[in-house]
Amino acid sequence: MNQDIINEIKNQDYSKITKDIEEFLIKNIEKTNAKGVILGLSGGIDSAVLAYICKRNLKEKTLAIIMPD
Repeated sequence: MNQDIINEIKNQDYSKITKDIEEFLIKNIEKTNAKGVILGLSGGIDSAVLAYICKRNLKEKTLAIIMPD
């Protein structure tokens, strides 16, 4: 892997990124008067991270559906 890419990944402020995603989700759920979130779990890291963030912030307002292969 290219060292520049590795450095870019290592130097991210993941706490801020997580907080920004959390704020975005909460703001848009409130703005649209949604009752919660439904997300598809594909087995990838991106859907797993989103499921974790939703569950941590929205608790029982999160429904994760396991996607077929």
